[in-house]
Amino acid sequence: MISDFNKIKKMNFENSIQTAIYGSGYSGKKIASQLKLNKTNVDCFIDDNLSKIGSKINGIKVISYEQLKIISKKYIISNIIVAIPSLSESENSKLVKKLYPYALTISSLPRKFFFKRKDIKLIDIENISIDQILNKTSFAINKKTLKSFRNKNILITGGAGSIGSEIAMQLIKSECNKICILDNSELNMHNFIKKNY
Repeated sequence: MISDFNKIKKMNFENSIQTAIYGSGYSGKKIASQLKLNKTNVDCFIDDNLSKIGSKINGIKVISYEQLKIISKKYIISNIIVAIPSLSESENSKLVKKLYPYALTISSLPRKFFFKRKDIKLIDIENISIDQILNKTSFAINKKTLKSFRNKNILITGGAGSIGSEIAMQLIKSECNKICILDNSELNMHNFIKKNY
């Protein structure tokens, strides 16, 4: 653990980690290159393969899950993209739940891309909703609370993430004057717009 901490100190991340990709194989590298073209910074890969830990792939650091847990205490991690389409649905669900405490949002490349060796596009990445993570039906804001937002202008920070987007969709019912969605992840904003408009 001490050696992990010392390695992390040398990584020199800024105040936050915009995007981390879980899985540094074919899919992870494809997503990283697409994000680079989209001018979205990929700060690190996370991988379970011990031989890759500490190396760099196309200039991007590779860290372990244990290092991720340490990093999350010091840096805000905006989004983790799970790029292992070979995982079964249950395996992917377990991994997403394991990662959920360490990032504001979790995204995933669907399993179908394990069988389709076609070019991977950013549009293929799916946001994981809070309901999927917690295995719950959609939560509802009570009517009294919704009424309190009537005719008001509302700003939702992190509004394109799993929790923020759900809050936004609930507040649309409140007859508020205006809702402004703010998010530092272009990928999350893209997915939010694609899903809701």
